[in-house]
Amino acid sequence: MARYCLSRGWTDQATDHYRQALRHDSDSAMLNHQLATLLVRQGRVVEALPAAQRAVDLDKKNIKARLLLAGIYSSRHDYDRSIEQYREVVRLDPDNAEAHLYLGTLYAQKKDYRASLKVLKRVVRLKPRSAMARYYLGRIHLELKQYRAAEYQFKRALKLNPFFEAALFDLGYLYETQGRNDEAETVYKRILFHRPKNARAHDRLGRLYLRTGRYRKALGQFKIIKGLQPPTKGLRIRMGLIYFEQRNYAKAAQEFNLVLSNDPKDDRVRYFLATTLMQKGDYATARKQFLRIPPQSKVYVSSRLHLVYVLEKMKRRAEAFKVMRTALRLRPDSVKLYLGLAGLYELAKDYNRARGVLLQGLGVKPKNPGLLFQLGVVMDKMGRKDLALKRMRQVLSVKSDHADS
Repeated sequence: MARYCLSRGWTDQATDHYRQALRHDSDSAMLNHQLATLLVRQGRVVEALPAAQRAVDLDKKNIKARLLLAGIYSSRHDYDRSIEQYREVVRLDPDNAEAHLYLGTLYAQKKDYRASLKVLKRVVRLKPRSAMARYYLGRIHLELKQYRAAEYQFKRALKLNPFFEAALFDLGYLYETQGRNDEAETVYKRILFHRPKNARAHDRLGRLYLRTGRYRKALGQFKIIKGLQPPTKGLRIRMGLIYFEQRNYAKAAQEFNLVLSNDPKDDRVRYFLATTLMQKGDYATARKQFLRIPPQSKVYVSSRLHLVYVLEKMKRRAEAFKVMRTALRLRPDSVKLYLGLAGLYELAKDYNRARGVLLQGLGVKPKNPGLLFQLGVVMDKMGRKDLALKRMRQVLSVKSDHADS
């Protein structure tokens, strides 16, 4: 009756019939296996586990049941138990390529690449024309930075299946890793020739163009993606950065604002927005955005240095001094802030205070060449050429020590 229901597509009824049958014959390995298989097909993996385990317990040499149980464990990220089942299948059937393939991928999942490599080589020997086996073997070589071997396996996989997208993407990544950008570009274009609406390929190609400074081409790829799917946060950021490089500050600010409307706590994007507004000449709005970046942010120091520039443009030097002093109190280990505050004092021609700030910085970072150099410059402006020369010699000594080390 269960099979009849399955033939009509009535999976729920078929499941009920298998359960009823098992009430009368709970020790049937076949019924437990068939129920587990049906539940997996329905996506009811948790319910399938007891039946699959029961089928294996009742018939320990049932390879299909063990493969099913291993797959269930794997889908639940219980890789150790899944590996245990696949290893038992391999023991029972040493030439089972399917079990070897899954075992190899699970070793890779656990980052045991050497074990994975050994198993996948066995798969290739069993099935030399398996594109999937060649591909996964290439993936392991890639993880181990064995680039020549990885390229060979990816190309063999593509010879067996010319439209194997996963192999094409990984081959493109391999070329990028090696700096073979023209070859990577060719691979991504090959994907797009067959699937022009492949957003992932457009993204890879756009990132490649962006990384190599071909901003117009990168922007073209990202615009295509926007036409294919709702733009992600990362896509908007990349587009905003390209517009910034192209000095199209209005569009850059638009992209960054859209990101912040959904994620107002992203300080990095707020920094991008503030910097864009600064370049645009909208100093008042830039000031407000820089001030919203908190001290714990990774871009806090850079934001304060840019904020000082903005305040100088707005002729608000007193506020600039206050900003720098506050920043130094919160981040007393930042060389850039000591240099920034000293630079402000130099602009005000208050060289004595500039000297004091730099000496304070050297108390924290005694051999910092930047602080030593700037102190030499300040001493020269104060007419103390002897001390300036002494500091410059210290700079050279520090740089020499770094070179020797």
